[in-house]
Amino acid sequence: MASGGRGKVGEGGARPVLPRRLRAVAAYVRPGEKVADIGCGDGRLAAYLATVRGCRVIATEASLAGYGLASERLRPLSGRVEVRFGRGLAPLRPGEAEVIIIAGMGGITMAGILEARPQGLRPRCFVLQPVARTAYLRRWLYRAGWALLDEDLVEDGRRIYEIVVTAPGAGGVPAGGEKLLAGGEVGTLAFARRHPLLGPFLQQKLARYRRLAGQVREARGEAREKVLSVLRELEVLAAALEAGRDR
Repeated sequence: MASGGRGKVGEGGARPVLPRRLRAVAAYVRPGEKVADIGCGDGRLAAYLATVRGCRVIATEASLAGYGLASERLRPLSGRVEVRFGRGLAPLRPGEAEVIIIAGMGGITMAGILEARPQGLRPRCFVLQPVARTAYLRRWLYRAGWALLDEDLVEDGRRIYEIVVTAPGAGGVPAGGEKLLAGGEVGTLAFARRHPLLGPFLQQKLARYRRLAGQVREARGEAREKVLSVLRELEVLAAALEAGRDR
């Protein structure tokens, strides 16, 4: 969910300003496509897609307060943006959206939304930009057999965000490729392509799992072994990345 200031989006013909992570999300949409923005928040992404990319947009909100706010803010764009109330993908009908965007939610919430996808809802792709628990989302996509179409890493402020572009049974490579990397903590395509942000991204992951390893050092059982296993895999990936740079 995007956040922004008050007032109507697009008032006075002003071009909506997006944070870098949402600009990267919008780049996956072709000009003029029909798009659904699930959990549209302040409506800024929907407004950008309508005014800059020339898209027809369905923007949804699951809370009455959020729906009221989005409806008010997007009213100047009512000819190009339709705001609907409802949870997850329920407000959509088959064929209404070529691209479905879910941005600014946690990976567990996103997986639940995808799992409850209405029958017959098959857009060209889903563009997912989780703010937490991306590994959980990757594991769900892997188990469900969804195809991984693309991945990206975007630095915005002090964080590196992940973008996962996927579709159910759409060809491409299975989500996670042949196997998940570090339990899904690292994207297969991002690693294979040696994304420019992969180095600092891996270092952030390593720092987090080293802290976790310290916390579970005296513990026993499956939870401790999972943390240590992911940490070992992250160290292997970081070493492989560094070795490739030295060539």
